[in-house]
Amino acid sequence: MVSFGPEVRKSFPLPVWPHRPGENERPKEDLRSPVSSSLDLQLSSMNWASHDAYLYGFFLYRWGYYWEAHEIWEPVWMQCPPNSIERLLLQAIIQIANAALKESQHKTKAATRLQSIALELLREVIVRRNGACVSDSFLGVELEELEGQLQRVV
Repeated sequence: MVSFGPEVRKSFPLPVWPHRPGENERPKEDLRSPVSSSLDLQLSSMNWASHDAYLYGFFLYRWGYYWEAHEIWEPVWMQCPPNSIERLLLQAIIQIANAALKESQHKTKAATRLQSIALELLREVIVRRNGACVSDSFLGVELEELEGQLQRVV
């Protein structure tokens, strides 16, 4: 599993169990309720460190709740402007969560394919960021470090 993203200092609730499609039942609790107030906020470089839904995704991911992380990040992704660099990065991290889910289900071929997709998206983020002559960190994600991790597993 790829390890990445900002350190989440806030404590969020964890679902009863991690959902594995085709293997277990979906938890019945409302996954989005702890962060519902931030789901409609557009993610930006100015607010990522206080954007609860964005951070909750990393919290879930680190605890092995990959399907749930994807479910939290998707509405955040949908709020980003089309073709924005924020949207691209969220697409990449959603694919990383999907790959980790497939990996946890021992579906190696699917996991590798999703990691390749994430790597290509991440490379596009890096190219666009380098054009702006800014640091390697974007929305709390160390881009070059994540790229190296993905290269090793693909």
